[in-house]
Amino acid sequence: MVSRVGVPIAIGALCFSLVLGYLSPGAFEGLGQAVGALKIWQWLGAIAATGVSFWALARYDLVLHRHLQTRVPAQQATVTGAAAIAIGQTIGFGVISSAFVRWRMLPDLNLVEATKLSMAVAVTFLLGLLFSMGVLGLVGHSDVLSTITSLCFVFLFMIACLLAFLHPVLSVRHLRIALPSVKALLIIGGLTVIDVVFAGIAIWMLLPVGTDLNILVLLPAFIVALGAGIVTGAPGGIGPFELVLLLLLPQVPDQDLVVAIVSYRLVYYAAPTVVAAGLLARPFPRRELNCNRLVDFKSADLLHNRHAEMGLLLQPGAKTLRAREARIGVIMPGQSLCALFEPLQGTTEECLRVLEHLAHQRNMSALFYKANAQQACRARRLGWSVVHVADDMVIKLSRDGTNGPQYRQVRRKLRQADKAGVEIVMTPTPPWHDMAQLDLAWQTNNGDARTLTMGHFCPEYLRHQKIALAMHEKVLIGFASFHMGHSGLCLDLMRTSANAPSGTMHALIMAAISEARVL
Repeated sequence: MVSRVGVPIAIGALCFSLVLGYLSPGAFEGLGQAVGALKIWQWLGAIAATGVSFWALARYDLVLHRHLQTRVPAQQATVTGAAAIAIGQTIGFGVISSAFVRWRMLPDLNLVEATKLSMAVAVTFLLGLLFSMGVLGLVGHSDVLSTITSLCFVFLFMIACLLAFLHPVLSVRHLRIALPSVKALLIIGGLTVIDVVFAGIAIWMLLPVGTDLNILVLLPAFIVALGAGIVTGAPGGIGPFELVLLLLLPQVPDQDLVVAIVSYRLVYYAAPTVVAAGLLARPFPRRELNCNRLVDFKSADLLHNRHAEMGLLLQPGAKTLRAREARIGVIMPGQSLCALFEPLQGTTEECLRVLEHLAHQRNMSALFYKANAQQACRARRLGWSVVHVADDMVIKLSRDGTNGPQYRQVRRKLRQADKAGVEIVMTPTPPWHDMAQLDLAWQTNNGDARTLTMGHFCPEYLRHQKIALAMHEKVLIGFASFHMGHSGLCLDLMRTSANAPSGTMHALIMAAISEARVL
């Protein structure tokens, strides 16, 4: 603990001593008069830029509150975020100090939750800072950040977005870390650019009148200095910030730069800290949490369903979205909150409105999959974009089996399976262990199961389905599973061994069709 506190202070003191040695003699002469000589429009411009910067800073908290599902109201999240960052950046030790501010101001959060939030803000801000460095390095008129370096920073940010898309949950030993969605990372990246640009404008506005410094030259140097102050953890970044800024802007007279830095610290650090201290003295009251609108999906929800494929909602992780008197099944495939099929109860319009609201609260995209034409029209009237993805294949059981020339290939496959001695068994007590081994071998040969609407092997999930087994000399060589509903059967999972005779899966499907005829 001593080293965590002492090292940043020591680094700040060392850098500040280097600043004093670097400055030309007389840099501090008449400093008070020079600061007082700044025009009123300069102070107002700097204050306005500071306000925009802190607006962006406060939005970090709102995005991450949604990611961590704290259910803290938006206004409380933004006000607390601004106060935590104002105090944290001034006294240093950002994660620790800002965590205590959030804990104090939001009684509904415990200290662990407040610390998680502060760590999430710190990590994503540094990621956004890299992106901002890349963007400002590409558009700025400065040699501080080369084009290659800037492109690398932007590339690293895009890699982080790709990681969040491909692996929304990281597993580190027994620890599971849910990464922010791509949408959340892009918002944070944009907010960070706004934050640092307007913070740079604030210090640029406070340069003495007549100082010849292009804002596009200042911004790359400013963001590198800001990063140095944050990484070292020095209180207020004092020392590293000034040293880097002086080294990267040698064309600016020392006294002019000192005037701007001192004035900037008054506007961007001292004033927000005073306001934040007042807010800290009056924390938000405790509140009654709203009822969770997403609850675990239960098999009882399917008692009156008309479509067999709704059995997909029995997969682990599926939820029921509750919207007053309406209910609809929901899954969360990584970056989206996705409703499946028609509402279990109530109207489509009511369900979609709540779905869109909840997706926004979670930094996710709202989707409605497997909607029929009528539901798609209703969604379009609500402002949703509608895309025709695919059509379901429906087998009409009234037809005469596989008779006719159009089914000759099917008949040939069925004869091959029969000749090889493949036996199809419909059983209520499947051999789960043998099926698991077959599924593992299938995934080894064909790649990981895609899950969700493509099905996956899970005994608790498959217990609600009708199972057809393919046996050859009393050895399991394949199986297929089918959702059951009032309208018939719906194919879900298909697995065969690598040495299964030709026509095995055809025989499994035909057995299910025969079973459906008697249901």
